[in-house]
Amino acid sequence: MSVLHSNLSTREAALFYASLGLPVLPLKGKQPASRFAPNGKDSASLDYETISMWFAHSKHNLGAVPPMWVLVIDVDDPEALPELLRLYPELETAPHALTGGGGSHFWTRLPEGVSLAATVRALPSVDLRGLGKTYLVMPPSTHPQTGRPYEWVQPLVSLEALPLAPQSLLERLTPAPRPTQPYTPGTAPQAAQSRLEGLLTWACDKVASAPEGTRHDTLLRHSRLVGGWVGAVQGLNEGEALERLIAAGIAAGLPRSEAVQTARDGLADGIKSPLPLPESDSDLGPSWGFGANSIASKEEVSRTKQSDWVQQKPDSKGWGAESPWTTRKGGW
Repeated sequence: MSVLHSNLSTREAALFYASLGLPVLPLKGKQPASRFAPNGKDSASLDYETISMWFAHSKHNLGAVPPMWVLVIDVDDPEALPELLRLYPELETAPHALTGGGGSHFWTRLPEGVSLAATVRALPSVDLRGLGKTYLVMPPSTHPQTGRPYEWVQPLVSLEALPLAPQSLLERLTPAPRPTQPYTPGTAPQAAQSRLEGLLTWACDKVASAPEGTRHDTLLRHSRLVGGWVGAVQGLNEGEALERLIAAGIAAGLPRSEAVQTARDGLADGIKSPLPLPESDSDLGPSWGFGANSIASKEEVSRTKQSDWVQQKPDSKGWGAESPWTTRKGGW
């Protein structure tokens, strides 16, 4: 299998990935370099100056955090690769990196409205990465055990240009939708039913009025709260709650695809952890998602605006949409 070569330094590669909208971070081996990335993947940055400082003189490896709508298929065992490509031949043309340990990373994007958990197992020796939840070790990093480099077989393209994940693979990974019961007045006692409807309205108002820069996180945590209440008291239709939360996210200014996925993820997470209904509006304080140890302060990843880095710092290399990885001879 041939690989693509570039004379880019790690710093230049990091800046190229950032220009594609991928936040990057320095790694020590495969782990975040604690000096520069004390918060792990949450320390990843698109900032030109920060990235330049991190990689100016260091020999760190390079990591990147794909957004929640980018799925990277991680094949640990090279022997599992032929079966994966037999089942999903579309991956042959997807951006594809060889890891220094002999594995493979295939880069794809999810269709609008589809969400996956990074814990889902596709096939033996195949894991799901990215999805805003995990970072990837990127070329030209060196594997800490083997000493071999990470290299591109098919070069990375702009994230919007990534091929869609194979539909047959998504069908295998996506669980059957949870059946929802038609809304029937009286399922819950009248007082609880009215309270649920009022809480949903309160949550949607909070989401719709969220200021720029907080919209994604506000939608996620309020969807989790609503899911917790829906899971505890069967007095509100899950589908109705989802549609209203999506509408609130769009009203706040989120793209529809992001609003759909964020509301769906938050609602599903909340339903798994039922919450008692707050008795009054005064109870909607720290214990309902706004304290340091609350459900809303769990690790949350917001989709980064890919234009921010480019607007901050023009591409001095002039790469544009063209990949710096070519077939010319040479190494890193």
